[in-house]
Amino acid sequence: MRDNEPLENLNELEYVNGKLYANIYLTTEIAELDLEKDEVSRVFDFERLLQVANEMSLIIFKRRIMHDECLNGIAYNKETKTFLITGKHWPVIFEVDLKP
Repeated sequence: MRDNEPLENLNELEYVNGKLYANIYLTTEIAELDLEKDEVSRVFDFERLLQVANEMSLIIFKRRIMHDECLNGIAYNKETKTFLITGKHWPVIFEVDLKP
């Protein structure tokens, strides 16, 4: 829950060290869910990544990213302890550190 409201449209789940990470479909946010406490620990907003992906899409595809080509991919890299983040039809993958 966020602000005492249930999270909806969770998508693309990744489980890491007792936490579940899920992008919130059609937004630029990824929620970190603490499964032991049954609560949302943090919400990360990746609006800036969308801006960069849009810039790259203009260069590569000569078009902007459409609304439904939203943030839609998350994977954990055990070796680097980082996450790979991307979206539908995005021409780039971002490596991010979600440590506190």
